[in-house]
Formats: sequence, structure tokens, C-alpha cells
Amino acid sequence: MFGYKIKPIDSTNYASCGFPVASINKIKTALETRKINYVLLSKSTNYEVEEMDDNKNLNTYEEVYNKAHKYIRLRG
Repeated sequence: MFGYKIKPIDSTNYASCGFPVASINKIKTALETRKINYVLLSKSTNYEVEEMDDNKNLNTYEEVYNKAHKYIRLRG
């Protein structure tokens, strides 16, 4: 969605994406606008939760993921 590589975290159901600190506000705004849940973790505090947005049943991650996945497969 933003052009950053998403990496799965070993033996978990989670994925990680690193990006420049300067772009955090832009990314958060886009995720909030699209109603996608997110969690910001701090590497300096042993990955403690810094910020979290939970849209509960309004979360549209699966819908956006499926559209992006189809696009990436067609492009690759």
C-alpha cells in the first residue's frame, strides 16, 4: 500500500514493516482514513506498544490486502 516491504515475524501470526520516522504521521493518517488497525512498537523499549488504533468491526485490512495481493500477482 505504501511501497514498504512487509516481513513476517518468525513463528507468529504477525508481520513487520519498517519505514522512516519522518513518514509515521503520513502512514498513520492513511491507515486511519482507510480504517485499518495498526500498532506502533518501539524498538528502543524492547518492542513495547507506543500507540494502537483498533477499529473493531470497521477494520478493512482484509479487503485492502486482497485487492493489493491481486494487483501484485498480476504485476509480478
